[in-house]
Amino acid sequence: MRVAAIEVSHWHSLYDAAYLRILSGIPGVEFVGLHDPDAAVAAKRARELGAPPVFTDYREMLDKTKPDFVVALGRHSGMAETALHLLERGVPFMMEKPMGLHAGEVSRIADKAAAQKAFVAVAFPQRYSPFVARARQMIAEGRFGTLSHLYFRLNRPTSARYPAWDSPWMLDPAQAGRLPAQSGLARLRSLPPPHR
Repeated sequence: MRVAAIEVSHWHSLYDAAYLRILSGIPGVEFVGLHDPDAAVAAKRARELGAPPVFTDYREMLDKTKPDFVVALGRHSGMAETALHLLERGVPFMMEKPMGLHAGEVSRIADKAAAQKAFVAVAFPQRYSPFVARARQMIAEGRFGTLSHLYFRLNRPTSARYPAWDSPWMLDPAQAGRLPAQSGLARLRSLPPPHR
């Protein structure tokens, strides 16, 4: 399978989920191109993955390499545009979440993928972790009784990992897709407490 990867500065390219490291160890998988707007990051990733060609324009990479499958990573602010472009080309792909910054973007992608009967996947690796498998087994055995709420906490390294792993854009709210301070949870926290 000929695989290309878009925006490999995403930390999941080689760290944490490490999609590209995992794929590089599968017999029959060949990286035909790595893309990142930062040529130095793309070259650095390529050195760790057998030196496939690198590109700073993913459209050019797709034109030249004609991959069978794409791993689409990247800045959250541009994911919807990338996904729609891949759908236009008819290239099957897996994209790291969030795939869009709001429901409208994601709905557009989902509608287009459904209309085309396209292969589009979003990675949810925690669903298959040993912890989740054990929790499912315990639920099936009735060991928890009736569940009304579930809380999940995952301890992660600090945000210092993003610059260390060539993903400093994660600290930029405009690129990472975080909402302005007075929206979302920040707005809820600023509301007066409910009457009792």
